Amino acid sequence: MAAQTGVSIRELIDYTAGRLGLELRTGEWGLDCVISSSRVARIESGEKNFPGGIYSGAVLVVGKDAFLEFSDDASSGRISRKLRALHIPCIVFAEINFLPGHLVRFSEESGIPLLTSGYDEFVTRSRLIGFLRERIDGLTILHGVFIRVFGTGIVMTGKSGAGKTECALELVRRGHKLISDDIVEVNKGKDARLRGGSPAVSRDLVYIKGVGLIDVKEIYGGKAVQRRAPIDIMVEFAEWNEKDTAPDSRTHYRNILDVEIPLVKLHVRCNHMATIVEVIAKKFSLDRKWVLKTRLPRGMK
Repeated sequence: MAAQTGVSIRELIDYTAGRLGLELRTGEWGLDCVISSSRVARIESGEKNFPGGIYSGAVLVVGKDAFLEFSDDASSGRISRKLRALHIPCIVFAEINFLPGHLVRFSEESGIPLLTSGYDEFVTRSRLIGFLRERIDGLTILHGVFIRVFGTGIVMTGKSGAGKTECALELVRRGHKLISDDIVEVNKGKDARLRGGSPAVSRDLVYIKGVGLIDVKEIYGGKAVQRRAPIDIMVEFAEWNEKDTAPDSRTHYRNILDVEIPLVKLHVRCNHMATIVEVIAKKFSLDRKWVLKTRLPRGMK
């Protein structure tokens, strides 16, 4: 995929509607401003930390804690002056539904659009990075949870709330390895095999709604995580429907970078999804070994 020179804020809102639900609060005149950097900055509360994480030309995400400083008119003025000097294309407020009047005035004076997202700061920043890395840096991004089960690289996809992350945590508890949660960066090697990894911002982390961020490496140890791994199969988590009385036995594939990846469509209908994913990994491993064995010339082992 060829890298693009940038993406407009209007495109950012349109293309991430299903993933972030960004809403424009003010600054419509700045929607055609082009974002040229895939870096997504955040503000840490406290004046001494403020300059450290902001990059010129980067989209800025403001979480609940840092928003308290924006809510204060005096602090907001100091912050606003620094943001103008850094040429921030837009600001996204995570889990914020209302913006005070002085921020609206700041947007009108600076021409910087202000957006809000219903997701928290971590999810908002992670998904923004995934979108911008795909559109600006030319990376291929998969939305799902990537885990290695019995040596088989499995990307679990499906709607938000389908239970992918909870399933991954149970698999990690059973001794399998987490590669990435929510965003998977994909590349194709010289052997035409796909490999995936996690963006640096979310490496070793999973997010559980109502619980927050979980550092898998800290809780389960270094053997519970892995930086990159080959992608062997995909499992799509779909909602259970009473009409789905018989399993779908057809062979499905998903084409990624001209590589056909086997796809298993799995209906979420029980509390044993981790066991089912383990069975899928074992079956795939055994089938692959059988195919490789039958293709070897006679006399070779």
